[in-house]
Amino acid sequence: MINLKALAIKIKFSEAFFKVHYTKASRLTYPIPLPTSVAGMFGSMLGLPRKACGEQFKEYLFGAAVVSGTQINIQTENCSYMLLTKKERGVERISILNSPEYYIVMAGEEAGISYYYEKITSEIKYLPFGGQNDFFPLDWKIIGLTEVMKKTEVSGYVPTNWVSSIHQDTKLEILPAAHNISTISESFTFILSGAVEIREQIPCAIVNTVSVPLYSLEQFVLVGEWKS
Repeated sequence: MINLKALAIKIKFSEAFFKVHYTKASRLTYPIPLPTSVAGMFGSMLGLPRKACGEQFKEYLFGAAVVSGTQINIQTENCSYMLLTKKERGVERISILNSPEYYIVMAGEEAGISYYYEKITSEIKYLPFGGQNDFFPLDWKIIGLTEVMKKTEVSGYVPTNWVSSIHQDTKLEILPAAHNISTISESFTFILSGAVEIREQIPCAIVNTVSVPLYSLEQFVLVGEWKS
């Protein structure tokens, strides 16, 4: 593996919603933002539109993990909507994350990561949002540059079929994700606290002793403005 560096940021939201795209009857949220959402957060801070992110971030890796000690609480609420084209009103159930706090990470070759680190530390162009543009952060801290290592003990999230064992007292949630990493299973295991062991080593950013797994954007199905 080429020697990589990671830029890590700790970010907290009062509320957040990272849509599980497979759900229709009710809107479920991922408990941790997927790499595409993380890339969008970095893109906002750098002032990049989504399409530009998809192009400029091709060679970079992204990931996220829950900050140690954070409780992931999900509240289900009713949300009203109106379809303008059909002039129809309705109500649907939506799951909202309350006060989540994450490490979000962007990794790549040292020269490129150092460039983005300098840009973010000098100026944040736009506030990132928690999955939807009405969920802005309560607080954030630029942790700085950190090491990338290959690990089998990880937090964050991994394809479910990669998991070989679960550490004691670890809390998990399993949800489908649109990815092409594994042909065996579409489900991902999200580590809400603790860690799991996986079958093979993967690149991870080490952030305050938390191993954050890293993925390229091309490993996930890109939709909308993400498509090149």
